[in-house]
Amino acid sequence: MTQRFSSALLGLFFLMSLTILSACNTSKVNISKLPLTDLAGNEIQLSDYEGKMIFLNFWATWCGPCRQEKPKIHKLMEALGTDDYAYVVVSEEPIPTIKKYADKHAYKFDYLKINKNIKTLGVFFIPHTFIVDRKGNVVGSYQDQQDWNSEAMITKLKEYAK
Repeated sequence: MTQRFSSALLGLFFLMSLTILSACNTSKVNISKLPLTDLAGNEIQLSDYEGKMIFLNFWATWCGPCRQEKPKIHKLMEALGTDDYAYVVVSEEPIPTIKKYADKHAYKFDYLKINKNIKTLGVFFIPHTFIVDRKGNVVGSYQDQQDWNSEAMITKLKEYAK
């Protein structure tokens, strides 16, 4: 019984450490230098979105919560529009895998592949969304699924864009 308790406690400590490490790393990430590729294989920089806020969502096609979140993000995009925000969804998966998902769904996101392990960015759990301001600074970081369509969230995202 004591050994089980010790193992459970060690596991809990490990998960808490990862969460704390994730929160610490996000403020130190140089998000503007991410090695990104669009679905046509072209190199993309977040600076290409100059003048816009960036809704930067890390996800994977195999991730159930990530897939469940996409319709919510799409509705958010319809509510906020695209004048202030660019909606960028980023996966580590191969381009054909991402493209197959994008072709199957009518979401108007910019689908990108990251050519780097996202854990080096402090992203240990997906979905994980960063809100990047017009200067390239991370102003918001959201782990796990969010209620992107709640009045409070829409208000917060509008405030970021001011």
